[in-house]
Formats: sequence, C-alpha cells, structure tokens
Amino acid sequence: MKENDPTEVKNGYALLYALASDEAQVDLVFVIKRGSQALRDTMGKIAQEAKELKEDLESLRQDGGSTPFGSNGLPAIEVATRALIRGEKQKRILAGGPGVFERELLLSQCEALTYGMGLLQSVAEKDPNSARRELLKRHGEKWRELRRATSRLLQTAGGS
Repeated sequence: MKENDPTEVKNGYALLYALASDEAQVDLVFVIKRGSQALRDTMGKIAQEAKELKEDLESLRQDGGSTPFGSNGLPAIEVATRALIRGEKQKRILAGGPGVFERELLLSQCEALTYGMGLLQSVAEKDPNSARRELLKRHGEKWRELRRATSRLLQTAGGS
C-alpha cells in the first residue's frame, strides 16, 4: 500500500465494512445450532462490536452508494476464492456435531478477528485523517481483546 493513497485507503475501508457486516451476524448461527453459554456470550460480544464498527464506518460514508466505500479493489479471482473458502468454513461449522461445531466456529472467529485486527491497523496507518485513525485504533483494541477471549475459549474447549 502506498503511503496515504486515497484509493488504497478507500479499498481498505470497503474491506473493513464487508468484514464488520459479516461479523455482525455471527451470533445468528444459534438460530440453527446449539452451543455452550460461553460460546453464545462470546459470539454475541463479537457481533455487537462488529455492529458498532459497521455503524461507525457508515457514519464516515464517502459516497451516496449502498456501501460507504464502494469497491474493495480485489481482483475477481480473489473474490471468488474468498467465497469458496467462506462456503467451506460454513459447511464445517454447520455440519459438525456439538464439539466440532464449537471448535470450528471458534477457529473461524480467531481467524476473522486476527484479519480484522490487521486490517484495522493497516487502514489506520494509512488514513491521513487523525480522528478516523483514532477510531480505528479503538476498534482494533476491542478486536484484539475479543481475539484473546476467543482464543482462551478455544483452549478450554479442547481445540488448538
């Protein structure tokens, strides 16, 4: 990413918005699957933080479109690959019994939270606006704490 390249920053925000939109719905899995109270609580916290990030990003709307930041700039092959990976993860999460379900969901969330932490930091480093940088840093800390909590729960669930 070139320093302060407006297109790259806008693409980063589009990626953040898509991630927050997905993560804001993570707790909906409990409509069809059962999980421990600790798992439900953790997924609820992730969904809530993602909703807060999404709302904050929407307040930064830069265009009149349905998404605040337009295209994410990814090549079509990357978009297709991500869709395939997402489908495979969903199958593993939804098809497994209780132990497999919890482990796969926690693993998936650890990955998503790690990606989100990195994306929040990368966009914050390149955004020339100090208020937006601080907003992203605050969310980054929240995602980091959620990542720690999810990792701890994964360890106690017997996964690694």
